[in-house]
Amino acid sequence: MIKNSYKVSSIKIEQAINRTNTQWVDVRSPREYEKGHFTNAINLPIFNNKQFEKLGIVYKDEGQVKAIELGQEYASIRTSAILKKLSGFRDKDIILYCARGGMRSEGMQILLNSKNFNVNRIHRGYKSIREHMLNSFKIQKNLIILGGNTGSGKTMILNKMKCQGLSIIDLEKIANHRGSAFGSLGLSEQVTQQQFENNLAFEWINTPNQGHTYIESESRKIGRVVIPNEIWENMSTAKYIKIDMGIDRRVKNLLEEYGSPDKRTLKKRIDSIERRLGGQNAKIAKKQIEENNLSKFCELLLENYYDKLYKKSFNKRNTEKKIIYINAEPNSEIIDKIIRAANE
Repeated sequence: MIKNSYKVSSIKIEQAINRTNTQWVDVRSPREYEKGHFTNAINLPIFNNKQFEKLGIVYKDEGQVKAIELGQEYASIRTSAILKKLSGFRDKDIILYCARGGMRSEGMQILLNSKNFNVNRIHRGYKSIREHMLNSFKIQKNLIILGGNTGSGKTMILNKMKCQGLSIIDLEKIANHRGSAFGSLGLSEQVTQQQFENNLAFEWINTPNQGHTYIESESRKIGRVVIPNEIWENMSTAKYIKIDMGIDRRVKNLLEEYGSPDKRTLKKRIDSIERRLGGQNAKIAKKQIEENNLSKFCELLLENYYDKLYKKSFNKRNTEKKIIYINAEPNSEIIDKIIRAANE
């Protein structure tokens, strides 16, 4: 990575986050990026994982000068590939960051300046980004919790509300998990806790503070990630709207959402909840899976497991609660009922 007389300066995260027509670039190692990064940032590492580890060893054993020399050697190998990757972003403002806004992002900034890119570097790097993301959770929003027994189509309804221009936050999408023993079926691996927080903060920051923000009722833990304290407290004091829907429609919703998962996987999930479901029910459920009777399988789980858990959770809630009763109404009418209940 070249060093020359090009002027380099940094901007604060508070300035950068409101800019439009940008491309964020994380120049840290892939391992650092995977643990947590700014939402929508691409990873163009100056050093790969092994090189980054080697640099740490050299810095510790031989000092800063030797580490810098080795780093420049590694960086020179990556220069052409990085420029090629960024060639499609000449019409955007590139926002760079490394771990602490130091040599990696500064070196990249100098290189890109010399090639006439529009470049800004984040002051204090990812450390500053992370602080800003976590601090955003202190902003209180006028949340409306959308609840209802499993299969009520809450996520689908929320997304239709978003299409209508209403403010929503889809926790299950951000967590990449549907929040139950079967919640990961058909989905890719969940992100890390740190990345979940970053992605949630990104949505939190970009959701207007005026008016209602609709968010689905969830347990504190969604798969393996946990809702941050400030968000959980905001949710715990919010108005709660329950969708009361018949079991036949809920079964249909579940079959449409989950499709036909692998039988072996389904049986393993039954094993994980057998204590609460009951041994006899677990046995019947596995038989229904084997016979491909997924409608009866869903019905059994709802009646003997999920509905019981939901009733217990609903009864514990002490905030204002509204119930909207649904028969055959389409989702558009359900949304109208939700909005009216929110404004009552």
